[in-house]
Amino acid sequence: MHNRIVKVLSAEGLHPITLAMIPEKGWVHDANDKGLGLPKSSSYVPLAVDPVARALFGYEALDRSGRLPEAFRGPVQTLIQRTWTNIRNQTKRNLDKIGGAEEAARKAFEDLLKGVPTKPQIRAVIHKVSKWQLLAQNLQTTENIAKAAEILDELHSIMSGLEGKGSATQLDPE
Repeated sequence: MHNRIVKVLSAEGLHPITLAMIPEKGWVHDANDKGLGLPKSSSYVPLAVDPVARALFGYEALDRSGRLPEAFRGPVQTLIQRTWTNIRNQTKRNLDKIGGAEEAARKAFEDLLKGVPTKPQIRAVIHKVSKWQLLAQNLQTTENIAKAAEILDELHSIMSGLEGKGSATQLDPE
């Protein structure tokens, strides 16, 4: 359910990270945002009630004007608030992890370039870069997304070069 709510928040331009990336518009930041710069949820959660209700329950749940009846607005707001809180907490964890993930990915890639690549080394690089890339995507940091994609492209070139030379002799199966 939270994934569906996140998709609606993103589609409606109400995802907290998307909002945080907009140049300061004078909103009040959430006191519980742990220094992340996320906008206050109480300003945006009510705007998402009708689109979220439509996504979760279908058009049948809405009245003729396309609004969720008053009796159900509070519970839907609670679901959206919980999702917002999950996003805030996950963002904090991701920010704590992304530096280490980038460092691990770069080190694994540099180690790969030092000698004849082995299958475990290649798998390790793919895994570490993918982990870093996922964190960057979750945080919507285009710079890190681009850096990770660049390393994956270089890795793809290396693997293509190995295939062209005969992987049995060039790629140590260890």
